[in-house]
Amino acid sequence: MADLVEFGPLDLKLPPLEPIPQSQPLAPASSPYPVDPNWANPDRVAALADLPVPSASWLPWAAWGTATAALGAAGLLYRRRRAASLKKSED
Repeated sequence: MADLVEFGPLDLKLPPLEPIPQSQPLAPASSPYPVDPNWANPDRVAALADLPVPSASWLPWAAWGTATAALGAAGLLYRRRRAASLKKSED
């Protein structure tokens, strides 16, 4: 197979490289998670971060429910198609 395909020399022409212009250094980024400086104060109002994190215990139920619904829909579709083909074969 290698004898059938022949490649000629590869000639690449790249544009000349230009120096990257120097820019001003970036200012330090602010934290994506702001810190409450008053976090230890017991009189402060509860924040969203203070709420309990929900567990993912519902995921298996959602997966089983989706699978059950898909199997039920496939069963109903099969029954319909089978009934239609039986009716067609009777005619």
